[in-house]
Amino acid sequence: MARIREAIGSDAGLPMPPIGIEPYAWTLPDGSILAHIALFPTSEGCAEWGVMLPVGTLLVVDDKMLRRILCHEFAHCFWCIAERIHAMGEGVFAFRDDKGIDELRAMAPEDVADYQQAKDKAELIDPALWFGDADTMAFLSELPWDATEERKSRDTWRRMKVPTRVPDLTIHFEGTLQYPQPIVDRIREIDGKRAHPSAPS
Repeated sequence: MARIREAIGSDAGLPMPPIGIEPYAWTLPDGSILAHIALFPTSEGCAEWGVMLPVGTLLVVDDKMLRRILCHEFAHCFWCIAERIHAMGEGVFAFRDDKGIDELRAMAPEDVADYQQAKDKAELIDPALWFGDADTMAFLSELPWDATEERKSRDTWRRMKVPTRVPDLTIHFEGTLQYPQPIVDRIREIDGKRAHPSAPS
């Protein structure tokens, strides 16, 4: 996985967020969760955006799909970094993700699916501005999963005795968020181009 992360970063010319692994498969009543962004502590009161993967995902996807999943989650990380940098410019420092697992459980299943899909798509950067050409072409605007693959995955986890759990995807944080300087520079470069687009020739 470290090799895949390094390859994505090399092709992009940017450092990629850190990755953590949990010794579970993540499940919900109506599906599974392949990965999710998280805040990784770096020091007391400080954290950085990264990607948390359940080990269950690593057991049911190949390296090609794993790379696409990581790019999708890295895109969420970059979106969050850009949002927080812009918010700090407006004097907003605290961060709270908007819906936690308890709130999602209170919603009708079809509403949860619609909410998650809309939220997921809305919180992605333009991959062409952040990744290499191959990763941009293969970019997943949403993570694919169907009933057949879901059954296969759960069968694999049972056979391999992988523990499952419902993850709490709520993110609460008050403190200092740290960002790699090349990521900040890329955000400012993009913002600058949007503020001062080139005149048409």
